[in-house]
Amino acid sequence: MKKILLSVIMAASFSMFCHAQTPDPNVAMAEKMLAFVRADNADSLYSYMADEVRGMVKPESLKGIMANVEAMAGKYKGHGAWEVQTVMGTRAYVSMLQFQNAELAMLIVFNDAGRMLGIQILPPEAVKKN
Repeated sequence: MKKILLSVIMAASFSMFCHAQTPDPNVAMAEKMLAFVRADNADSLYSYMADEVRGMVKPESLKGIMANVEAMAGKYKGHGAWEVQTVMGTRAYVSMLQFQNAELAMLIVFNDAGRMLGIQILPPEAVKKN
């Protein structure tokens, strides 16, 4: 009986550990959105937008984002890990982007269904925690 009880406790503990380690699916989505921006793939970026914002954005307006940023900040060099921040009660995914001449922040917000509500490239002080 002790062996069965111990097995059940160990299985429950392992299950809780695995559940706690489940990655946030929006982190992978944020990475995908950054890849679309870097590849200037406006149509794919637009296809992941939530229905409630699609009417406010034209796919053409999503073209050339990275080229415009690189014109000001220099060549893209890489980005940091995605962090989750709460912005006006909503979870936002933030990564610091490194460019040749500057560091900028990418902020992406998703709805509960994992569709993108917004994407911005901002000065780092707009998202850095104090």
